[in-house]
Amino acid sequence: MTNLHSYDTSTQAMTEVALGLSMAFFALLILALLSFQMPTKKALQPAPKTSLTDSERVNINQDPLASNTQAKPRQFVFYFKGGFIGQDLKPSAIREYSVDQPLVLVVEKNLTFSEVVALRSKINHPNLSITQLSDEWQAQLEQIK
Repeated sequence: MTNLHSYDTSTQAMTEVALGLSMAFFALLILALLSFQMPTKKALQPAPKTSLTDSERVNINQDPLASNTQAKPRQFVFYFKGGFIGQDLKPSAIREYSVDQPLVLVVEKNLTFSEVVALRSKINHPNLSITQLSDEWQAQLEQIK
């Protein structure tokens, strides 16, 4: 039997070397990418405990947004059945409330968004917060009206 195929071993060897080098480069690339994602031993250790001064301590129960209003007491006004009712549960006018103190407007749950926006523009208070009336307050206000 004669060999029908003659192989040129010089070009086949160069192809094998190039393929081996490209596979090695690819493996190194994958290892390098994975090493960037791995946390270091330093990152796994817990942070050292430091002592805080009293000025650095934060009360977790304190509302961070209300820190500038902490010294000033809040004013509450209820908007119930088309009228304003004060904290003393008596009808009041919105102009009676000071603009120096934060104002919390408590509205009924059945008010639409557009009605609430209209109320907000009507009141025009610089530090106005709006919240919904709870069921307990709803029952209390219904007894008054």
